[in-house]
Amino acid sequence: MMEILQKLSLKECKTFKKLEEITDIASLPKEEQIMHEECIKAYRNYLETKGYAIEELETDWEQGFAQGWKEGFEKGWKQAKIEIARKMKADGLPVDLIAECTGLTAEEIEAL
Repeated sequence: MMEILQKLSLKECKTFKKLEEITDIASLPKEEQIMHEECIKAYRNYLETKGYAIEELETDWEQGFAQGWKEGFEKGWKQAKIEIARKMKADGLPVDLIAECTGLTAEEIEAL
């Protein structure tokens, strides 16, 4: 069969290449066929594990990014409140009004 495939002009076709590979494997001794199948299984397991690891990394990255964004936003928002409170205090506004407007505690405002 190999001789026939080699003579055909369609040998370059993917289907015929695959058929040639299968024929080569089928012509191997039984032990080598089993080894070949084990190698294929190991390679497929590797690809599945790699795919799973990549999915986990992407999920971890997304969670880390979301957490970092949230923390950064909260820190920035807190800093904005402090700056507003600082300006309000500098303008002589009462601490209770500043606390009400900014959400900061009286202690935080007094420390500014």
